[in-house]
Amino acid sequence: MARIARALLLVLAAAAPALAAARDPPSVTCSARLAGHRVLVNSTLAGFFDPDLLRLVRLGMVGRLDVEVALQRKRFFLFAEAHASERYLATLSYDERAEEFRIDGRGVGGEPQSLTLDRVMLTLRASPPAGAQSVRVAARLEVVTASSLLQLARFFGGREKEKPAAEPEGEGSGLSGLLVKSLLQDLARSASGTCALER
Repeated sequence: MARIARALLLVLAAAAPALAAARDPPSVTCSARLAGHRVLVNSTLAGFFDPDLLRLVRLGMVGRLDVEVALQRKRFFLFAEAHASERYLATLSYDERAEEFRIDGRGVGGEPQSLTLDRVMLTLRASPPAGAQSVRVAARLEVVTASSLLQLARFFGGREKEKPAAEPEGEGSGLSGLLVKSLLQDLARSASGTCALER
């Protein structure tokens, strides 16, 4: 346990520049248009790709982008009821040969300041009821996962061969688990935004 903790501290020190806040806070903007029984949603992410996080991706770490798009209607006490939703999962990587970042293989440039996502289409069973409708887009970008951090920690700590066969993969336990969880929070960017449904 002590060796994993020391290794995680080394990882934390190596990634220390990434713990700085992004220049601009992450934000999501969107537009949504009703077309028959479909809702077409265009969204853009900004402030997610600060230089320190991009540096980690250049070093070989992979980013995981999770976006959820939902058509909702306000209910009493400001609660929202979702009529339809879609989840968008993508991978952020760096192509050294092309010297550009890629989202699921699609080039997004050498220093992306913002990212326009692929259009998402929500399919409705029926036309949405009358009244104000909105679309909520929530996005989260993680540069590393808990399991990849623990694998890296074991590698630096010389624990890979000592690892018991029955040891489960995951966020670990004790000090190593706490370090992983806190580091993951610092290596993630998340935001959400809403836009009115245009009919």
